[in-house]
Amino acid sequence: MKENKFSKGFALVEIVVVTLLLGGAFIVFIEALNQTKVMQVKSEIRTMQTALLNSKINQLRSAPFSSIFAINNFLEFPNNPGYYYKIIVRHTDQTFTETYDNTTTDFKLITIEIKHGLNDNTGTIISDTFVISNII
Repeated sequence: MKENKFSKGFALVEIVVVTLLLGGAFIVFIEALNQTKVMQVKSEIRTMQTALLNSKINQLRSAPFSSIFAINNFLEFPNNPGYYYKIIVRHTDQTFTETYDNTTTDFKLITIEIKHGLNDNTGTIISDTFVISNII
C-alpha cells in the first residue's frame, strides 16, 4: 500500500495551539463572570442600604420632635443582620446655615448613616441629611 505524504487530519502542534487559545478564552470568560457576580452583590447591598435609609427617615419623621436623639455608635438593624445605622442630631437655625451643640432650637438637622458590616473597610456608608421642625 502506498502512503500519502499529505495525510488528512490535524497535526499535534495545531491541536496544542487550539487548546491553548480555547483555554485562554475560557479563563477570560470565567473572570468576566466573576466580576459580574461581584457587581451584583455590591448592587444588592447598596439597594438594601437605600431601603433601610428610607425606612429610618420615615420612622424619624413620624416620631415626636422631643423623642429624636442622636445615636453615636453604629447599631444593628434588628430585622436586617449585618446592616448598621447611626443618627447624628444637631440643632440649627431657620436658615439651616449654623449648627449648635449646646443650644436647643426648633429645628433639628439629622444625618443618618447606613453601612453593611462592622469593619471600616467593609463597604461604603450611605447617608442622608434632613431637617425636622418643632413648629406646626
